[in-house]
Amino acid sequence: MRTRLLALCAFALFACAAQVTAEDPADLAERREATLRYGIEGQVIELLDALRSEKNSDFDELIAELLESSTSPKLVVALLDYFSKSGSSAAEGRAAALIAGRDEQDDGVVGAAFSYLTAVKSGAALDDALTILKDGEKRYEQAAVKMLGAAGRAEHAAALRQKYDAYDSTPAIRQDILLALGGLASPDSFDLLAKVASDTGAGKVERMYACSSLGKLGDAQAVPILVKASTADDPNVRAYAVEALGRFPGGDVSSAILSSLRDAHVLPRTAAVKAAGALGLSDAVPALEYKASYDPERQVREAAIDALARIGGGRAFSFIAGMLEDAKAASMYRAKALAVIVTSGDASSRKRAMDVFDKAALDKDRNLFQALARAVLVLDGTEAAAYAERLLADSDYTSRLAALAWVERNKYKGLAGVVKNLSETDPVPAVKKRAAETLGRLN
Repeated sequence: MRTRLLALCAFALFACAAQVTAEDPADLAERREATLRYGIEGQVIELLDALRSEKNSDFDELIAELLESSTSPKLVVALLDYFSKSGSSAAEGRAAALIAGRDEQDDGVVGAAFSYLTAVKSGAALDDALTILKDGEKRYEQAAVKMLGAAGRAEHAAALRQKYDAYDSTPAIRQDILLALGGLASPDSFDLLAKVASDTGAGKVERMYACSSLGKLGDAQAVPILVKASTADDPNVRAYAVEALGRFPGGDVSSAILSSLRDAHVLPRTAAVKAAGALGLSDAVPALEYKASYDPERQVREAAIDALARIGGGRAFSFIAGMLEDAKAASMYRAKALAVIVTSGDASSRKRAMDVFDKAALDKDRNLFQALARAVLVLDGTEAAAYAERLLADSDYTSRLAALAWVERNKYKGLAGVVKNLSETDPVPAVKKRAAETLGRLN
């Protein structure tokens, strides 16, 4: 999902580049600081979105101060969401205080505080979470369970199991508890999880979550239970069981995964593809090549390309490079092949990939080139730098703008010289301004 979202953002950048404006970096920073100090709610929220998309943490201290002083529920929720998505610990104290004073707070604010502490796996309000379960505070029970599960403290598993057995526990709470127990690594939870996963009369969600948590516990006794669940009537249960099997190497596991690659339903088939990649099942390579080429579902085909890259080896990467070179293949699969080669390919496949990229740049029909460019510009890391450098020299100014966004997002100083040259000589004013802005953020 995150990759698809980034790809859409990159597409929007290509499509709307003509509307891009920029300003002097010092002026921009000054205006942003003023917005955080004095701007109205909507302006601040819009700025938070921009900073998040840029991965710009320069104003985090000021944003934390704003969170401490703000009394607007809508703004507090937005600020907590900002820190949730950045993974920063800067809001832990404020979030814990909001939960402690939950009776006097807006429900949306308390919910956002729970979501933030869950996202950063914080232990700042675990005592409050336990109190909520003990006292049966219905409004916040599910949020408390999720936070306890994310924090991952084995000593809290007993409290969750006790809540599971409580007479007033709702089906939704029991489902959340089954899922949370997997993150607590308590061997004492095995019996409960095994019982639910094996119970053909249990609800499908309960069995799904029990299978998932059995996989996370890592106890090999779960293998036969999960193998059996991988043939359950419900495809959702099969998918969760197969995904969990991806954590256990071994003969029975391999056989179950290979069998699930032929599942008629897309969910367990996708799970089997991912499990084969996670376990590095070389025996699955021929089947994965078939899935990548001919499976009727896009998500299976793309997962198969990822799985082949995880398994690695000359055969796998030669196949992926061949898919990238295949003029008859759809551009979305060629772009996916390029992305995995850039991030994890061997030397031979990387050379072949760059050759395809350079050739596509010269074609009159630029559709393939733009698809390939979008695929690499959503990647973070130095592996994509060579492609960004080529795009900075591309004849299409929208490509140059998109590459500048990559340089800025990754704070990649290796291309500072190229960026500086664009800020001084590019014939398109919008590119010159954006390059100057990017250069200022690299320094």
